[in-house]
Amino acid sequence: MSKPNHKSLKAILLSHIALFSLSAAVLAVVTPLSLAQASEVGQRDSIKEEIRKTREASESKPAIEGANSGEADGGLRLRFERHLLIADEAIRTGNFSMAAGFLMRAHDTIPSDPEPLLRLADIYQETGDDLALEQVQQRLLGLNSSDRGLTVEYGMTLLRNGKVSAARVTLHRALDKEEDPRIFNALGVAFDLEGDHKSAQAHYLIALGLEQDNLAAMANMGLSLALSEDFSKAIQILTHL
Repeated sequence: MSKPNHKSLKAILLSHIALFSLSAAVLAVVTPLSLAQASEVGQRDSIKEEIRKTREASESKPAIEGANSGEADGGLRLRFERHLLIADEAIRTGNFSMAAGFLMRAHDTIPSDPEPLLRLADIYQETGDDLALEQVQQRLLGLNSSDRGLTVEYGMTLLRNGKVSAARVTLHRALDKEEDPRIFNALGVAFDLEGDHKSAQAHYLIALGLEQDNLAAMANMGLSLALSEDFSKAIQILTHL
């Protein structure tokens, strides 16, 4: 039996960080996009570009709606709520670029309120704009650095953006609060991406010790073993998924 190509195995890992399904990973590599899927990808890219332009335009404008406006708190709150209502309607109709613009206005009006940022995060997750999502999650953590769930999501986003070292630091910080198989699995991926397969496999084992039927950790363990060229063990694990 010929050995699987090392580069192709690593490509799977890189394109499917923190895998949630081995079958999804394999299909994404060997199955060409259908016309419908290609169209959807094109639409998402177009939406992401429109949102980015709107965000850049919003950030380039002077902040006239905050504390310097001289408005009473009640007036700021009314303006804030109005921006949120417009954003909600834009989201309902699928106009994400318009929604993002009004959510940024709401955030600029009352920066201490996390609601606009939370809705922006949902939009960027929906459109797959991980670079923008990273920035929003940074701002949210600035408002509440003790939010463990957000810290984990931020670490995952950093991983998807290729910022492996920063992701490991962030995920380790989340581990200080509670052991979570998702975190150990993600840390395993980080070590694999850095070429430290032994450390990666140790983290997958911990994840599996916490949750025996964690398919993500099992799939990643199999891929990690393949990357370290232990193909017999890799096949043994992967064929049982």
